[in-house]
Amino acid sequence: MTLIELLLLSACIMPDPEQAQISLVERTLPAVVSIYPPGSNAGGSGVLISPQGEAITNYHVVGSNIHVRCGLADGKVYDAVVIGIDPVGDVALIQLLGRSDFPHLDWADSQQARVGQKVYAMGNPLVAATNLIPSVSAGIISGVHRYQAPSAGFLAYTDAIQTDAPINPGNSGGPLMDDSGKILGINGRISLEKRGRINVGVAYAIPAHQIQRFLDSLRAGRIVPHATLGATVRTTDDGQVLVVAIDQKSEAYHRGLRPRDELVLFADRPISTSNQLLNVLGTLPADSDIQLTFRRAGQAHTIRVRLSPIERKLPPAKPTAGNLPAEIQARYQSREGYANGYHQDQQRERWAARVPALFPRGIGIIRLRRPDGPSAEIRLEENQVVWSMNDLSENWPRGQADNARRHDDSSLAVLIDAWRRFPLEKSRSEYLGSFPSVAGQTEHILILRDVAYAIRFGIDAQTEQLSSIEITLPDQHERFAFRLDSRSSPAHPTEVGSTWAWESTTGKRGSWQLDAVEPTP
Repeated sequence: MTLIELLLLSACIMPDPEQAQISLVERTLPAVVSIYPPGSNAGGSGVLISPQGEAITNYHVVGSNIHVRCGLADGKVYDAVVIGIDPVGDVALIQLLGRSDFPHLDWADSQQARVGQKVYAMGNPLVAATNLIPSVSAGIISGVHRYQAPSAGFLAYTDAIQTDAPINPGNSGGPLMDDSGKILGINGRISLEKRGRINVGVAYAIPAHQIQRFLDSLRAGRIVPHATLGATVRTTDDGQVLVVAIDQKSEAYHRGLRPRDELVLFADRPISTSNQLLNVLGTLPADSDIQLTFRRAGQAHTIRVRLSPIERKLPPAKPTAGNLPAEIQARYQSREGYANGYHQDQQRERWAARVPALFPRGIGIIRLRRPDGPSAEIRLEENQVVWSMNDLSENWPRGQADNARRHDDSSLAVLIDAWRRFPLEKSRSEYLGSFPSVAGQTEHILILRDVAYAIRFGIDAQTEQLSSIEITLPDQHERFAFRLDSRSSPAHPTEVGSTWAWESTTGKRGSWQLDAVEPTP
């Protein structure tokens, strides 16, 4: 074969990089959204993530609006309702209405993003897409794990991806994609030349892994709170991150963290600067359970901490004017503390239905046995709960847990009391979202707050069965969680033979085996 023939053959076999790039853009462009808030000459971008029309954008694009107009590359314009917002992390979830087969993109693993990796930015820069066809720019990842401080407590960019892909005002909310067409992050911040709003080659994207951790909370219509450890830290000259001060009401304090302790690991990430801690904290919603390792006097200690919310005051949502499209009015409900109460109700009903009724009428007898021999009985009567174990017996009026604080095991009776009342009181519960559990799986969390206690129900995201119940008693920093193994037989927690293992946040643990369940006629 001659040299010319070899060159011709290789040209036929080797892929054309330019054509591959064009194909990538053609395949992904239909899922990019041009967003136009009502009454504004400005605009932004977004990206569809589900066929039902869910789209991610920046909070600063939608602001306090509940309705925006969205255009796609096919030239069609859709009404969209705001579902949930994350003002601290500058993220919003909206839903385009009018069809159920929207084009959409998948998420990339942004924790594997590497400096030098090729990326594409799509969106509506300078509101130039008058024909609704988004613009495309290309570049590389210039940096990872970047931290950009918030403004007045909002719009913090943590663990951000830095890129030199040209991004300008109007690109906000659009996707930063890898070369397979998956979403690495959401563009939102740029460094500008002082004399004009022109990008100078430094732009930041919110990483996909952060957005995914908040996504179910956004779907629940929430104004999603970010997390705080309740401690102030500083970085020393020799690279240690030391606790300077700590809120004595914080869970970290009650688990043993003190001033002058050195932080070593936080949520499985090494911590060597205070910005690294802020980076990790910014990717976690409040109510996340994390492991924290600190060093004191040369000895390492590991504790488990539930992160508290950062309280921020937001401007109220713009009032629902009578000229809103009917589809928007049908999918929006104004409610204090929520971006959209309608979607909270939808998600709460969905996951509350996965909490099985304990007894048809909520009354009955449960007999339990511990592996080491002692047995116990929980009698659920119409107006009271009775706990008996050996020669010890307690009783309290239905729904009042004060008498159950005397010892750990009777906390199970309080849980059972709340569980049996849940079908009647689920309207007072709140769906928080999905969170990693201490058992390693992801759980959807419903919380029922009472005057005497708070109860969290965990539903396994894989099996969609009840997998944990947790109680927090008033004025106590110790929680008791009872885990129900929903991935083994018997799967239903009220079946004889089920094991109910409990563990407290201070390390106490035990287990009960269900011996008998007897409904009362």
